[in-house]
Amino acid sequence: SNASVFLWDEPTSNLDENTEKQIFDNLDEFIHGKTLIMVTHRRYLIKYFDRVLVMKGGKIIRDCSPDKLLM
Repeated sequence: SNASVFLWDEPTSNLDENTEKQIFDNLDEFIHGKTLIMVTHRRYLIKYFDRVLVMKGGKIIRDCSPDKLLM
């Protein structure tokens, strides 16, 4: 796609674990040079991203790298 920003809301919620892993292992090829905003409840997926925003009650309560969040 020619879009520079993508918004994914729980895009893999109905996929099996192997298919989900394939998608995220190849994400760089698809998203290189673009912005992806993704909503997920699966903490293990944050390792694929540069920045994580944690929300509670509609407000951002944490803005950090995946490494800092997983500490």
